[in-house]
Amino acid sequence: MLKVCGNNDYFVSFLSVVTAVVFRIACFFTFFTLGFYLLLPDASTLSLGINVAG
Repeated sequence: MLKVCGNNDYFVSFLSVVTAVVFRIACFFTFFTLGFYLLLPDASTLSLGINVAG
């Protein structure tokens, strides 16, 4: 972890934690959507049916 002037250690650690959380959420959604479209190839027809029924 880099030290910035001693007083900003908390801010730097906070930024690193926020960055890690955002990166993890982005990775989760990316893999979730990829897995969704790979495991369910007829997801487009399913969404079309939901749109027509709804």
